[in-house]
Amino acid sequence: MNTYQKKSVRTLLLFLLSCSFLPAAAQRIAIETNTVQWATMAPNIGFQLFLSERISMDLSVGGCPFKLGKFQPKYMLVTPQVRYWFGRPLTGHYVGVLAPFTDYNMRFNENMYKGEAVGFGASYGYYWVLNRRWSMGVTAGVGVARYRQFKYKHGEERPQEPNQVGWTAAPLNLAFNFSYILK
Repeated sequence: MNTYQKKSVRTLLLFLLSCSFLPAAAQRIAIETNTVQWATMAPNIGFQLFLSERISMDLSVGGCPFKLGKFQPKYMLVTPQVRYWFGRPLTGHYVGVLAPFTDYNMRFNENMYKGEAVGFGASYGYYWVLNRRWSMGVTAGVGVARYRQFKYKHGEERPQEPNQVGWTAAPLNLAFNFSYILK
């Protein structure tokens, strides 16, 4: 694990630790999955912890380990998100802040991309109650991402140092979730 990855993991752990000190009077837990990622062959799972009557914390993990000929979209994505609900959690509208981290090793035709990115942004979503335990929702998030990657041609040696580093505006989250309330 390089220094950039270590800093990103430390930031994520500090974020999660700081959220654990929030009041949790109405604590419930939900497990969810994003069908948009499943449609792109990316298995994923998320956990949502209700911290109060209006605030929840979501942690989603997913990735794509598959190869499709010359298209190899291999990546691992971790997305922590804090949500403020205008009603009770998993019901109606919410706004959130998210900070996704991804590590990727992709091939598009003859170009190889290996690197990592961390983003910060805002999200908006809406959830419908299906019954006492099930909800479904849509989410969209935008923000900025800092990336650091090696770009090179397939069959060539990877450069010693990342040759592309920068910031970009990006869609950070697109989801159609199904959620099951555990507790």
